[in-house]
Amino acid sequence: MKFVFLFWVTFWGVIDASIWATALWCLLGYFNVLWLQCFWAFIPIHFVRNISVMKYGSTHTKQDCLFYMRRESMSMGVALILALATSIIPTVAVILLLSLSELWTNLQTHWLHTWLCVTCILYIFARGSEKKKMITHTRARTVQNAARRSRFVRVIDV
Repeated sequence: MKFVFLFWVTFWGVIDASIWATALWCLLGYFNVLWLQCFWAFIPIHFVRNISVMKYGSTHTKQDCLFYMRRESMSMGVALILALATSIIPTVAVILLLSLSELWTNLQTHWLHTWLCVTCILYIFARGSEKKKMITHTRARTVQNAARRSRFVRVIDV
């Protein structure tokens, strides 16, 4: 079970790093920055950020790890749906703003890059808020489980 949890954390760390890299690449793509350069910059950052999650897997039970994986998957799905649903209006606003500034910057506006950047940024913000909710819920569950386990322990004084 520990291997599955570590594989799962690593897989979603790579997905998160690719989303961050895509957001940065969309911003820096006009300056001949490659997506792989952005991706390799974010992989170590996400690996270091996931060390605490990997420690969580080694110190908690199988049920806690499964609960964490289920909760994390739901938060990623919610963040993705929110980002896709709410990205249209900000994308239109950004495209209009970039079209107006095109005279001064001489950079052509690409609607796909703009939409991708806005969607990735909205995903990152939605994911951050969902992660905060998940951390408080997971901590409350851990405290609740610890209290439940301590009820069954009897101390016999002789």
